[in-house]
Amino acid sequence: AQYASRQSTAPVSIPIVGTVLLLKRRLLDSEVQVVPETVNAVGTVFNVFFISILMTCLSPFVCYSHPGDGGSSVVGQASILCWQGGEHASMVAVGIVAFALVPVPFLASAAYGIRKYPSKVKSTHSKTFLLYCRFLFSRFNPETYYYSSVMLLRSFLITIVPVAFKDVGVQIIVLTATILCFCGLQTWLRP
Repeated sequence: AQYASRQSTAPVSIPIVGTVLLLKRRLLDSEVQVVPETVNAVGTVFNVFFISILMTCLSPFVCYSHPGDGGSSVVGQASILCWQGGEHASMVAVGIVAFALVPVPFLASAAYGIRKYPSKVKSTHSKTFLLYCRFLFSRFNPETYYYSSVMLLRSFLITIVPVAFKDVGVQIIVLTATILCFCGLQTWLRP
């Protein structure tokens, strides 16, 4: 139950952001375009908390071994035994559903926005498109408009390391290599 409620945090932020923007429109600024601003604000929140959202979805898959040959438990919840059915099975199911409902649509939307950027910027509807997708492009130079995808890939790879590698030493090496590669890419591209 606690794990399922943590999974609802990100989706619950969507109507909250929309409500705040509606109030802003009614009370302060009638020029606020609620739908594009909501999409942009939610995109910004999801972008900022992307690693946290992914880690929460993937946490049932991050297990540590007990001493000897005594099985394994979920990291951070030692009382839940991994792959022993019951509570862990329901955590895995909730994690998979949450992954399919939050990070996957966000990644798909971001990929769509980044893919469409060159053609949309040249069209007459570029202002509306940029209002919707400002969270993807505003931090980067126009020549490196795609760099949000690089940042999301980096975040995804950082998040997947504890799931893919159980040995802490290997995790440190892979995380260090990942971060160094992306630092090198950022230095080269200067987004």
